[in-house]
Amino acid sequence: PVVLNANDGNGGIISAEYSVSVAVRHIEISGESGFRILSSPVSGPVFGDLLEELWTQGSVGSDHEGADPNVWRFDNGWVPVSDFYNDHLEAGEGFVIYVFADTDYDGEDDLPVTIGIDGTVNESSVSVSSNANDWNLVGNPFGLHVDISQMLRDNRSRFHSTVYKKSYVNPGYKTHNGVVGDIDDGLIKPFDGFWVQAGPEGHSFDFSEHCMQKGEAEWTSVFGPSNGRASRNITNSPTGSAVFTFSNGEFTSSVYLSFTEDGEINLDPADAKRIIPMSPSEHLTSMVRESNKSLSINNLPYALTTDLALELDIMLLSPNEEGYETQAGQVNLTWDIMDLPEGISLTLVNNFTGQNINLYGFPSANVNLPSKG
Repeated sequence: PVVLNANDGNGGIISAEYSVSVAVRHIEISGESGFRILSSPVSGPVFGDLLEELWTQGSVGSDHEGADPNVWRFDNGWVPVSDFYNDHLEAGEGFVIYVFADTDYDGEDDLPVTIGIDGTVNESSVSVSSNANDWNLVGNPFGLHVDISQMLRDNRSRFHSTVYKKSYVNPGYKTHNGVVGDIDDGLIKPFDGFWVQAGPEGHSFDFSEHCMQKGEAEWTSVFGPSNGRASRNITNSPTGSAVFTFSNGEFTSSVYLSFTEDGEINLDPADAKRIIPMSPSEHLTSMVRESNKSLSINNLPYALTTDLALELDIMLLSPNEEGYETQAGQVNLTWDIMDLPEGISLTLVNNFTGQNINLYGFPSANVNLPSKG
C-alpha cells in the first residue's frame, strides 16, 4: 500500500492509503499429475499459447494428436478441444485439463511450471453463454481477482448463489456462497475456473467490472475543534455464520452454516452441495444432510424462530470398484461459532455415543469414525 498524510497546521489531519492491483498474465502450475480447472483473461484461439508449457494430447496442434484427449470444455457433457490453434476460448469460459507432471514425456516430473498468455487482457464486463437448469463451467475473465459476493449478487436471479472451485490441497471442491465458505478470502483468482448451477433463466453468466478487485483508496480524517464532522455507517443485510472443521492430519474438511434474511430451513439457492472429487481418491468428507441432499454449506434464516436439528456426518472414504467405502479412524473437530446471529445457540450431539459436545467451554474435540460400509 501507498500512504499519504497531510497536516493543515491547525489540528486537521487527513490520511489516504492506496492499494494498487496489477493484472497478471501468468500462473504457476504445481503439485502432482491430476485435473485442473482453468480459464483465460484473453479471448481467442489461445489454447496453444496458454498450454504450451504442459503436455497436451488428442487435439490438432497438441504434443500427441493421436492419443486420448486431455483438454475438455463442458456443455451438457464433456467436449474435447479439437484444435488448439483454431478453437476459440472466450474470457469467462472455464475448461479442464489433465496435467501430467512429466510435461515433456522424458520420464521425469517437471512441475512446477509457469504458463502464460499473450494478447490484450480483458478489463471490461463479460457475459458468458450458459445452459439453463444445468451445471456450467465458467472462469475468471480478468487478470485480477473476482469478488465472489459481488459476482453472485450480479447473477442472483438466474443462478444458485454458490460457486464450486476445485481444491488442490484436499480431493474435492472448495465452496462459497458469498457469506461463508473455504475459498480463500472469498475471491476467485486469475486463471481459475469454477462450477455454477443455473436456474430456469440462467442463459448467461455475467462478470461485471464491479466484481474485479481493483486498487482502492481508504481515507481517514481527523478534524480540529472547529471542523467536527459526523459520519454514517452503511451496512449490508445482516448475516451470520458458523463452521465445523474436521481433520485427521492428512485431510481436512469443513461444514458451514450461513444465516441470511432470505435463508430457508429446507433447501435454498445459497446452499452448497457436497460434490465428490473428479478422480476417485481417498479423502475426508463432511456434510449436513437436508432434504436428501449432502451439503457443504447450509444456508438458514437469519431470524430463526424455531428449534432445528441438523444431521451432520463425517466420513473417511477410500475408493473401490463400486464407488467408496467408509474407513474407521479418528478425527479432530474444531469450530468457530462467534458469528452466530444474536439469540441463536448450538448444541452438538454425538449420535454414536449419545454424548453432548460442549461448544462453549472447549476449543476442540476428538471424534471416532466407525466403518459404515
